[in-house]
Amino acid sequence: MASGLALSVSSYAHAQSQGDNTQPASYWKPDLAIAADFASDSMFRGQSQTRGKPGMTAQAVTSLGPLYAGAIWMNRDYGAHDPITAETDYLVGVSPSYGPFRFDFNALRVHFTHQASSDYWEYKAGAETDLPLGITAALNYYHSPNYYNADSKENVYELTLDKPLNTQCSLSGSAGLARFTGHDAPHSYNWFDAGIDYHITPDLKAGLKYYTTTLGRADCVPSNACHSRVVLELSWSTTLRSLLSKG
Repeated sequence: MASGLALSVSSYAHAQSQGDNTQPASYWKPDLAIAADFASDSMFRGQSQTRGKPGMTAQAVTSLGPLYAGAIWMNRDYGAHDPITAETDYLVGVSPSYGPFRFDFNALRVHFTHQASSDYWEYKAGAETDLPLGITAALNYYHSPNYYNADSKENVYELTLDKPLNTQCSLSGSAGLARFTGHDAPHSYNWFDAGIDYHITPDLKAGLKYYTTTLGRADCVPSNACHSRVVLELSWSTTLRSLLSKG
């Protein structure tokens, strides 16, 4: 499963989005982005990954222009019947831009601690752009040809919206459709989330977010993973370049 932590686009793509069509001098300089996220519940596409318990995510992604590669770690708890205790995602991708659009294409390998037999590949194609009123919108498509290595196919369609309210507060939300096919495939469903973030510092923010899905208890494993809930989140992120500039 891909992480909820968003990967930032390259410095070049960001400059393009601001109407600057000249390539920044730092475009091909390597950088390292690091981030950590703590939450009262670890959520992914509307479902709890820790049975309502606190969750942590950590990531490190290195970039060179529009190219990037990295790893994301998350704790997991699916119940006593499931040996998985953590998930590590390894990814490589490219985030080019064209005019007002910023694209993101990546391949991600999902690895489960204590159950490597369920490891699988997921592929992403996404596009992001800026809309009136300061809204940023992204449309993403995810596909796995062998979801959970269980002869099932996954197709996910996701729309995300972000809207700054001022220099410290912002609104965000997403809506998605997860479709599964194949023998013993999971139930297909829709999800929705919306929340508000408060930036304590440029690198640290706290958020409150509401999650819900169209799944019932009988459709979920574990059974309490899909009901609606409000989650408190604390996120920190920075880059090596930013840290060096402060030193």
